Amino acid sequence: MTFAFILLRDFVLVDDYWIAFAANHYFDRQLRKVSTSDRPQNAVLTRADDSDEVGLALYTQPKVKEARRKLYIHHMLQGWPKFDRSVDTAEVTRLRKKNAWGAAGRSSVGFNVHAGITDEEIELLASMGVSAVRLGIVGSKGPLCMTDFYSFLVSPPSEAKARLDSLLGRFERHGVDVVIALHHRLAVDTVWQSISEVCAQKANVIGYDLINEPFDEIEDDNHWSELEPMKSEACTKYLSNYQRLISSVRAVDKATPIVIEPPYWGRAYRLHELMNAMFPDDNIVFSVHFYEPRPYMGRKGKSVQYPGRVPIYESATYSEDVLWNKEKVEERIGYIANWAKTTGSAVFIGEAGICRDIPGAADYLADVLEGCKNHDLPVFLYAFRIPTGRP
Repeated sequence: MTFAFILLRDFVLVDDYWIAFAANHYFDRQLRKVSTSDRPQNAVLTRADDSDEVGLALYTQPKVKEARRKLYIHHMLQGWPKFDRSVDTAEVTRLRKKNAWGAAGRSSVGFNVHAGITDEEIELLASMGVSAVRLGIVGSKGPLCMTDFYSFLVSPPSEAKARLDSLLGRFERHGVDVVIALHHRLAVDTVWQSISEVCAQKANVIGYDLINEPFDEIEDDNHWSELEPMKSEACTKYLSNYQRLISSVRAVDKATPIVIEPPYWGRAYRLHELMNAMFPDDNIVFSVHFYEPRPYMGRKGKSVQYPGRVPIYESATYSEDVLWNKEKVEERIGYIANWAKTTGSAVFIGEAGICRDIPGAADYLADVLEGCKNHDLPVFLYAFRIPTGRP
């Protein structure tokens, strides 16, 4: 509601905005904004049908508009409103990292990339609409090709940190966020602490994927269709590894989300085992890898067509098979999304992909991407321009 009093020599405008100005500027009263936007329409008050009628509504009258304009000029000349210019950059960074995995924030397609990526390639990704990448697992040509961050083991710490700092800065300049992942051979306290020292205040580093594809040796002999519950000693070892690494990271960086992968090489078949797992942190995101069905993924799968029937036991001469098509892919991705909803967890697919020379690869990948979009699951394809030459 607005009341206006127009004087010949000047103006007087009395409304909620004027009251806010007078109360705060002259009487130093703190202001609070009360909103009813989360209440059902008309639950608090009901507007009259003619409340916005031109001529009847005061705010539509020329004299009131002029008085309001003069009030804006007046309060700005008085230096109002005053803003607190002291910004806690650390808190801004923390919130930015934490909110990166919000419900509406990351239903997108990213790529796994290697540390040797060029500025031109980063610019290309940004032009494609890629807002995030996963860094650390693609590797590069040369020794230890599967461990992008092996320099943290073989180079002076200052040199390794400088290279990482420079690389992250290049992604930041193009508006690209980064999830850092470490091969299990590199996932040790000292390496993660060194990385955390570089990334703690990097707002575009939105996750530490502590152990890429964790597994227990006993799982080498387990087929995905016959997985038994994890034995207590294996479960204890799995949790203690994560707890140790989380403690090491949090000693340096309390802001960046921790990424946890389930056992059995990060595959969704072990997600249910994390239902009651206790991790010493409340800023956790979960990640799974989607390479399903496994017999279709590798070069041995060249005899299998998608969509089509895929053997459950790839090495057996006479194996049962399962029809894999768009509906089956949707079902499996839906399982991941339902687990996220049931547990109230943020989840993304850290790796998904297929060798391009496998029959039906394009259709398969299109169905995976559509399934992720339907279930609002972020996905990182493996991989962007693999330097080792694999398709």
